[in-house]
Amino acid sequence: MSAKDYRSANEYFDRAIKIKSDYSLAFYWRGVLKNTTGDSNGAMADFETARNLAPQNMDFHVALADLYTTRGQFNEVVQELEAALTIAPFRNDLRARLLQVHLEREQWPSAEKILAEVKKNPELAKMPIWWKLESQMWQRRPEDRESPIKALDAIEQALKLDSSDQDSIQSLLKILIDSKQAEGYRRVIIMTDAFLNKQGSGPWWVYNARAVARANLKQPAEAAAEFDMALSMVDQYAIPPVPLGPMASRCASRPRRKLPVTTWGPICTPMVWSRACSRPWGRK
Repeated sequence: MSAKDYRSANEYFDRAIKIKSDYSLAFYWRGVLKNTTGDSNGAMADFETARNLAPQNMDFHVALADLYTTRGQFNEVVQELEAALTIAPFRNDLRARLLQVHLEREQWPSAEKILAEVKKNPELAKMPIWWKLESQMWQRRPEDRESPIKALDAIEQALKLDSSDQDSIQSLLKILIDSKQAEGYRRVIIMTDAFLNKQGSGPWWVYNARAVARANLKQPAEAAAEFDMALSMVDQYAIPPVPLGPMASRCASRPRRKLPVTTWGPICTPMVWSRACSRPWGRK
């Protein structure tokens, strides 16, 4: 859309508002236009006017929540999302977003209230997202002595509902490793054995988890082999989808430094090809 088109659209909304001063949709779409062109203050004013004129329009509350989010005004984000959910209680995406805001701000009572309401609804309770978010909540609350068990229970429930969800699998592996218990390390090996037997191979983080578990089980040779597999999987991720030129080919043949297995964290950040060629593995 050209600058001329934006001006024409803005003039159209201005005329519509002049003719009908309570035309909420005109204020809303003019706000969308202003936000698109970088006038966030003007967009905020128009969105607020639209909401005040038609408080039962969910889209107006969501637009304000989006804009407040970019400004870091999270009290207002919560207020607008709660209003939107009052109007459209079926919008589970907004409910999940509201829960995530509470989690980011460590507002545990508010987060627990949403989760409790979700569990009362048989249909919502069948959705893995809520159990994943509950697990995240407990992982972020080390002050609660039962947090590790609660986090584990929640993520296992998510996996019962969707055993192929890789986010849940990663989260479970992290919880088991963070437990720093031999039983947890053994569960990592058993669980990933089953995963690899079913899939044939796996992403780099599966082998990285196995390497960490074996290292902590005092199996250095096996840990090194798993770590090599993790690096191999990262290499496959970094292979570009198009043929390489001479310079890129020389980069591809450059030996890479291996990193020691120390923690659960990523062995390296999977990088786009240009970064992989220009820097050693693991450096930012």
